[in-house]
This record gives sequence, structure tokens and C-alpha cells, in this order.
Amino acid sequence: MDDDSHEHINHQWTDDHAEQFVKRMEGQLQSRYEPFAKEIAKIYLEYRISENPKIMDLACGPAFLLMEIHKRIPNASFLGVDASKKMIKYAQQKLEEYSVQGIEFKQGKAESIPLEDNSYSIITCFNSFHDFKEPKKALSEVHRVLEKNGIFILKDKNPSYPKWKMKIYFYFLRFKMGKQRAKHYYQSSHHWISPQRMENWMRELNFQVKFKSKGVDYIVVGQK
Repeated sequence: MDDDSHEHINHQWTDDHAEQFVKRMEGQLQSRYEPFAKEIAKIYLEYRISENPKIMDLACGPAFLLMEIHKRIPNASFLGVDASKKMIKYAQQKLEEYSVQGIEFKQGKAESIPLEDNSYSIITCFNSFHDFKEPKKALSEVHRVLEKNGIFILKDKNPSYPKWKMKIYFYFLRFKMGKQRAKHYYQSSHHWISPQRMENWMRELNFQVKFKSKGVDYIVVGQK
């Protein structure tokens, strides 16, 4: 999912809120989803994963990230997993609107991913991991589902970002998102998982860990 994911409770969305969320995220295709999809494609080439990788996006939301990855790694097969039945319905609608084929969906929670062991080459997650009720358990599930040498590509918010820079960032968000949404976003920051904590969890599971960036967002790759 994304920055607004704290606004829903237990994966339950009202119709109005879900529709508003999807519209906001669709308006950020170029600024948010395209850059991360490009980074994922670079990482895919760097790690030399199989020629026909199986890619799963965890907490896929309306599937905008999957659609952007699909453009850049068309030889892959794709699955979106999300806990919200309503959000999967929106994702399917967006695939039809954009005439995208080859992406499937399953409803399921991150803490109990409904997939077999060693079944996916690449798993991605974008600004949602800190929202999971049991993120460490979710990471263990990611490790279970990944094939040997498969990779987990995570982008999430960085609570270790320097405080003075964070204040500037939130000031900018007030203009971009509005005062109330920016305030809510700021208040949600205590949920964020630091890069160091995430690295420790990954290493406990015997992931090989490599960071790609450590800004207000961080990108980390864990190879099984």
C-alpha cells in the first residue's frame, strides 16, 4: 500500500476512502511508482534472477507498482497479494482500464502469505511493511515463500532520517498533502521500522543484505 495506509483499520476500507486512495495513488504513477519500478528492474538485472522470474508484490493495493514493473520485466509472471478484498477489486478494475494482462491476485495477510514454500523469485513491498501487525513474522513469511537465491526488495520509511531534514520534509508535505493528512502522516511515523532494525531481522533469517538508499525512504534487498 502506501503513505495513507494508516488511515484504514484491520484492512477494512469504506467505499469512499478506498476510491479516494486509489485516485490519489493513480495521480502519483510518474512520481512514485515509476521510479521504484525502474529501481526494481535494475536490481533484477544486478542479481541475475531467472530469465522468467515469478514476482509477487506484497500489500499490492491497486496494483500500480505491479503494472509499472510489468512494463520493465515483461518476461515475468506476476501476483499481487493484499489483505483487502476491496483493494484487490480495484486492482482488477485498473488492469482492465490500462489493458494490462498477466497479473493475478490473491487475498491474504502478510503474516500468513497464502503461497507455497520456495515459490517466488522476487517479492516486493512498497511503504507498507511498517503497517503490518506483526512485521517480523511477515518477514519470516517472505523468506519462506522466496526461492533459493530469490530476493526481497523493500522500500519503506526511515525513522533514522535526520530530524532537521524530517521537519523540512513534513513542511513540504503540508503543501503537497494538506495540513490534516500531513499531520496524520507525521503522527504515524512511530510505526516506521529503522533500516538497522530491518537489517537485524533479515540477518536473523540468513538473508544477505544490501542497502540501495537510506534517505527519508530506504531501499533494501535481502537475498535468500
